[in-house]
Amino acid sequence: MKQTKFKILTTSCALAVLLAACGGGGGSGSGGTNGDTFVGTITSFGSVTVGGVKFETDDDTEIEVEDEAHDESELEVGQRVVIRGTDNGDGTGTAHSIKYDDNLEGIVTVDLSGAGTGIMTIMGQDVKITVTTVVESDVDGLTISSAADITAGMIVEVSGLPTAEGEITATFIEVKGANLTDYLAAGGELEMKGTISDLSPDTDPKTFIVNGITVVYDDSTILDDISNEGLVDGLFVEVKTESGLDDEGRFIATKIEAEDDHANDHGDDDDEVEFDGEITTAWEEGATSIGVNGIEILLTETTELEGLGYDGLTEGRRVEVEVSIVDGVYTALEIEAEHDDVEYLKAYGIAASVDMTEEDTLAERNVGTVTIGDDEFTINPDTIMEDDVNDSDTHFNLTDLNAGDSVEIYYVIKVTGEGETAIRENVAVKLERYVPGTESDTED
Repeated sequence: MKQTKFKILTTSCALAVLLAACGGGGGSGSGGTNGDTFVGTITSFGSVTVGGVKFETDDDTEIEVEDEAHDESELEVGQRVVIRGTDNGDGTGTAHSIKYDDNLEGIVTVDLSGAGTGIMTIMGQDVKITVTTVVESDVDGLTISSAADITAGMIVEVSGLPTAEGEITATFIEVKGANLTDYLAAGGELEMKGTISDLSPDTDPKTFIVNGITVVYDDSTILDDISNEGLVDGLFVEVKTESGLDDEGRFIATKIEAEDDHANDHGDDDDEVEFDGEITTAWEEGATSIGVNGIEILLTETTELEGLGYDGLTEGRRVEVEVSIVDGVYTALEIEAEHDDVEYLKAYGIAASVDMTEEDTLAERNVGTVTIGDDEFTINPDTIMEDDVNDSDTHFNLTDLNAGDSVEIYYVIKVTGEGETAIRENVAVKLERYVPGTESDTED
């Protein structure tokens, strides 16, 4: 019986503080006052953990999924969310509201050709799939073990972060339909977000282009937060269809809604918000701003830089940013460098032991260690926790894991100290429990 296997995988995803943002933890907002904004990726449940903070929820917590009220069971690991609440400063907090809105829901036009990672194209939008992307299926009878099982023609939902190259780095991807016909017949709808170009309002039908896809609309199309005159080139919109594509492969718009192009990553005026992301507009000599996740961030004399200088604010660099928002303007209070080009190791096999303190177990904190063979791995609140054994229960954390379970762990080695006294620690970025005989258990 295999006990442990290791592989090295290189990815450009980054560590935030201690592995917080690598396709996982994401950023969190400033703590200590009511109504702070926290933006990041859900890493585990037992309440909701984002950015290393375990946010308690109760019946008064307002949860919104795609603009509709839901309960916590509708949220999933890997989804990027906006939390309004408080941070107690000890790894716990309280969520007053949680909002989730996907980046894209559409047809896979170019799949990964059987690979588990790479660039997938979904209705004109390139989506980067990494080893930390959480992959799920919402289709009865359709087993999706990894992104390699997602094929062209399937309908998928994507949550993630924009890159400087215009891609989306997926933290979460879920198959919503096996094909377009069945998906629409079951009441599903396609949606995409992007900037309008080549607007032709005087043709029949009217058209414009988003992400390289031609959109057709007419007087029956619902316009939300916008008028016909307000539809202009350069406007960022969300476009939905319940009708699918016409004979020419054009997107038949049922609804067009004007949107903030970074709606998932901002708070309200007078907020202080902290979030992770990629520099999308680099700093240049004499410049007073940069772009992060497509958001313009103003730089001032009081902006604190940690781990880099202004010349380090280069396109594609991963950073964590703390900003204040006044009159819709984002001003950087602090910018902290994250470590690029992380090499992830992979281990899989039978969990020989799962250890947590009594206090962490009772509090359902995702903190402890898992041993595979002779190797021990540290699990922390930023570790992405995914369960393929009990697909009906998405709320999985370390308290649900048992010795004897089959697990796959992506991790990095953290070294503290130097020389002979240096301490090496295997820190898990992602842990996945799987069914023996599938996935990693059958790899070479």
